[in-house]
Amino acid sequence: MRLIALTLMFFSVQCVAATLTEDSLTGRWIPKVESSLWDSIFAGDRPNATLITLEVESVNDVRLIRDFDDDDRESVKALSYERVDELFIWRFSGRVGNEYLLVLSGWEIEPDKIMFGYFYLINENPELGLFNGWPVSLEMAGSN
Repeated sequence: MRLIALTLMFFSVQCVAATLTEDSLTGRWIPKVESSLWDSIFAGDRPNATLITLEVESVNDVRLIRDFDDDDRESVKALSYERVDELFIWRFSGRVGNEYLLVLSGWEIEPDKIMFGYFYLINENPELGLFNGWPVSLEMAGSN
């Protein structure tokens, strides 16, 4: 019984996730697609533009890449960065007068790192404002 208790304590300590810090964001983040989540949102027909990739040199040097269904690709550099508690918030200038707001947080259990949050599309016209958004889930490339 004592051996079981010690084993459980050891494994519970080993499996604790740590919240991501700014220092742990550097690298290439790729879409982590859970089919059940995407199937429920898009009825199995997921647009490519909902999948984003992030290339992070530092929190102030971030590039967002979106691939569209027509093989078009958009690559934009972050205009600004803000941290609010454990949330990382980047603002990008997007297509056709749109602005993107990416709000993420995440965790790591070595060697895996996951970021999750929401990607918002905002029209520059204040009367239109926020007009779309969807959940985002990313994993560090090569971490699994």
